Amino acid sequence: MLTKIKELWGVIRRFYLVHCRPEYVETKRKQRVGECSRCGDCCLLVVRCPFLEGKNECKIYSKRSEQCRMFPIDERDLEDCPTCSFRFVEDARSTSADTG
Repeated sequence: MLTKIKELWGVIRRFYLVHCRPEYVETKRKQRVGECSRCGDCCLLVVRCPFLEGKNECKIYSKRSEQCRMFPIDERDLEDCPTCSFRFVEDARSTSADTG
């Protein structure tokens, strides 16, 4: 039960970030590396997405919502979906600016 509550909070957090904090989402997107493996695991958080069919294939992949396109937004999302093929790397420009 606690896992589902945590996943639900993640859905709410991602909705808020995509719609209210686009600058944060864009900054994190630039730190994200990898490609979507289209495993569908992120589409099974809390409840099964109604657009999944067959072996977790998205029926609307090319037209999916912004919230779906941006998953994972940050490292916290990888905790909810550890099978995700994306990873985050620290932005080299911000690192050099912080130390310089």
